[in-house]
Amino acid sequence: MRLVAIGGGHGLAQTLRAARRMADDVTALVSMADDGGSSGKLRREFHVPPPGDVRMALLALADESQSVRTELWGHRFDGEGALAGHSLGNLLLTALWQRADGHESGIVQGIATAAELLGVSGAVLPISTAPHHLVADVLDGDGRAGTLHGQAAVTTSGLRIEAVRTDPAEVPVCPAAAAAIAAADIVVLGPGSWFTSVLAPLAVAGVCQAINDSRATVVLVVNLRPQPGETEGFTASDYLRTFMHAHPALRVDAVVADSSADRDGLRARLVGTGAQLLIADLDPEGSGAHDPAALAAVLQSVEIHPR
Repeated sequence: MRLVAIGGGHGLAQTLRAARRMADDVTALVSMADDGGSSGKLRREFHVPPPGDVRMALLALADESQSVRTELWGHRFDGEGALAGHSLGNLLLTALWQRADGHESGIVQGIATAAELLGVSGAVLPISTAPHHLVADVLDGDGRAGTLHGQAAVTTSGLRIEAVRTDPAEVPVCPAAAAAIAAADIVVLGPGSWFTSVLAPLAVAGVCQAINDSRATVVLVVNLRPQPGETEGFTASDYLRTFMHAHPALRVDAVVADSSADRDGLRARLVGTGAQLLIADLDPEGSGAHDPAALAAVLQSVEIHPR
């Protein structure tokens, strides 16, 4: 089975940990709009793509026997010096990308080199190699419309997010990412920071069309609970509602939700779509994150389109 997971951050990492349990061929397509924290500092100072979400995806797929190596890649410098807040993996990716001098093939190859160093099982690709930022249309508490620029601003604003898009508007999908979607048996979207990790990569031009043109079974995994700053007060059906509003033409074949979800609300949203609703206990330990084994079991139960 060839599985492609699209997203970013901790949500994508959990999906990848699930995917490696049940798929022979796993590819992560990583959102590249982050401009906060270490990633933001490195992209501003060295004019490279943001490395943080790529690093997390690589570590999720890394050879678990190489624990010292993966721990070093994840090591974050503390203190108050120039390296404070940066992880070693972010710095190494920055070095690999500087050698590429901004060329698309070099950026992809830099990630591939990092994957070799970590013994990654699968592949990690940027959703786009073109520099871009996230823009959000928001409403304040009085219903007044506004615009926020940058993923960090969107994540921390506390305002109601209506829609997200890229700046510049027509950011092209990475050809290798589009090819991975075309070859996939299953494409998994979510979970994760809903607007900045799940919806953000879908705003890249050509991604939704590539998904619709593929023969892949498309699975949407909704979040377990609301996320402060982005989805305050959301239920599972709210996650589905905002997804369908953002991409009404995007084909979804199955929706995965936790056993605590508002099932009637989800079923009502899916009427007429033909999408299957799959409910399972996705957080049996109460950790607040999707359990990889539980998520893998659900994904294994999804009926794959015959090729």
